[in-house]
Amino acid sequence: LSDCLRDTDVVCRIGGDACLIGEVFDRDGKTVDPTSLAIHHKPEQLRDYLLRQLWGCYLLLQVDGAQMIATLSPAAAGNVPCVYSGNNRRGFLTSDISLAIEAECYERRVDWESLGHRLLYPGIKPQNTALAGLKELLPGTSLRVEPSGVSLRQAWSPWYFVGPSARHATAAEAAQS
Repeated sequence: LSDCLRDTDVVCRIGGDACLIGEVFDRDGKTVDPTSLAIHHKPEQLRDYLLRQLWGCYLLLQVDGAQMIATLSPAAAGNVPCVYSGNNRRGFLTSDISLAIEAECYERRVDWESLGHRLLYPGIKPQNTALAGLKELLPGTSLRVEPSGVSLRQAWSPWYFVGPSARHATAAEAAQS
């Protein structure tokens, strides 16, 4: 899937309605067995737990009723590449655009406006790609696919980790954690 994933990384089904691609760790850096996450029965509970308590390089795919939700980890050191397209009640989500081209789900075309923007502002990473009709799922965001359409939302915030509730009261408490 990406340079950040290795042969040892997992593709794991979590409960009946979720799949995790990648690897997750607790705050101490210990690998978390994704099957242990099945205790979070509701899709939003699992997403919140992953985003607020764990870290790693992963893509979480969930089915919640008539919707599919893809959440990309907010990994700082690389990520699972994830691009998508959705129009006319058809779409795809992939880590490799050549798969969508081979499956005849996508025809390669250049988005000249996005390409120009990318060349003018190389330090800004927008969701639009230089390929027409193709968007990138950015780290820390969730893509929600429903019968009525596609929507994005910011799923992660650094405030989960640096806000007042995450701070230590004393230096001794910080040293013990």
